[in-house]
Amino acid sequence: MRKNAILKTIIVSAALLLTGGCIGVKYVSIEQYAPPRYLLPPDATRIAVLNNVDSANIYVINPNIEVWLAEGDSIMEYVAQALADSELFSEVIVLDSCIFPKGNTVAHFLTQQEVQEYCNMLGVDIIMTCEFGGISTFRNYNYAGPVTWFNLESDEYFLFAHIYAPTRKDPFYSLKLEESWSKMVERREKIPEAVHEALPLIGEASVKYFLPYWDLRERSFYWSTNYNLREATISVKEGDWDTAYSYWQKYGKSRKARRRLISCYNQALYYEMQDSLDQAFNMLREAKSYVTDTTSLDSAQIKAWGTMGLDYTGADDDMLTDYQRIRKYEQILTERKAEITKLNLLEP
Repeated sequence: MRKNAILKTIIVSAALLLTGGCIGVKYVSIEQYAPPRYLLPPDATRIAVLNNVDSANIYVINPNIEVWLAEGDSIMEYVAQALADSELFSEVIVLDSCIFPKGNTVAHFLTQQEVQEYCNMLGVDIIMTCEFGGISTFRNYNYAGPVTWFNLESDEYFLFAHIYAPTRKDPFYSLKLEESWSKMVERREKIPEAVHEALPLIGEASVKYFLPYWDLRERSFYWSTNYNLREATISVKEGDWDTAYSYWQKYGKSRKARRRLISCYNQALYYEMQDSLDQAFNMLREAKSYVTDTTSLDSAQIKAWGTMGLDYTGADDDMLTDYQRIRKYEQILTERKAEITKLNLLEP
């Protein structure tokens, strides 16, 4: 089943040109089907959502940033409703009373015995406790001559929760939801209204963590003013990967090692787009065999030649050497392969 697709083709040129002539890196945005961030037990068909928040509160991080927490029962209701609407479970039960020890300032983690008691009492398989949720705000200053004033703006809404199963001693998931949310608030007194407005968004976002989702990702490829690479770039922009592949193959028909490296690297991207990850790995291994400049590699990296070694997944491609760029792509494909394995396990 094909899980890999182009959402849109966005080609962005790297500002830094690489050595070896006018050869640079461009980026393409692709959309890939990803497994849930949290995998629920297959036999978990009934869930109870518990309120573990004492009351709404305000925490001042600094004079310009505040965290506004919502009432626990309100968070719980919206999360429970979103779970019920998702049809992830055959039954969703809510417990209105707060299980938070009164007067405590630290969230109460359930013991295994407490989890078992709640599951038996409510007739559920797993429990979700909502610890706290709300929005964060900051002051957005405006200057006009001698007059200075500020508006309050929310930059995110958030939820912190735990998922428990009676067979486990500790929570098997700590859900930390943080989503960007730009919301202007005219006056400080209006913030509670903004908190209430964020509650449905918090509920909907919490469910997404338990479902497969389409994720926008970025890949890089080599380009230049060379005819074959230029035409391949145009083909990628048009979503014509087969034509791009043929141009990349032509570019690699050379005695120059770096041209072959570039050709193999770009062909690996083509094979990933075809969901042929094994072939993509083969092209990267071949690309690595054409690396000639190892002056930027330390001895540990050279000893680990052909292994995953250092983690480059968070680095910008245009700031890496050819070897590091290949290694980064190997690491990305390894993660992608693990995702596909998880997705296959979810299929009936």
